[in-house]
Amino acid sequence: VLEGSNVRTVHEMSKLVAATRAYDQVANAILRESDPNELKRLAGEE
Repeated sequence: VLEGSNVRTVHEMSKLVAATRAYDQVANAILRESDPNELKRLAGEE
């Protein structure tokens, strides 16, 4: 039971890491665009 739980935890962590990488890529692309309006829109501060 513990092994199955560990596998699930590792899987969740890997998904979190993948999501973080995707977020970083989007953030870096926005910074390269240097568009503060787009940044605010994505932050939900319309």
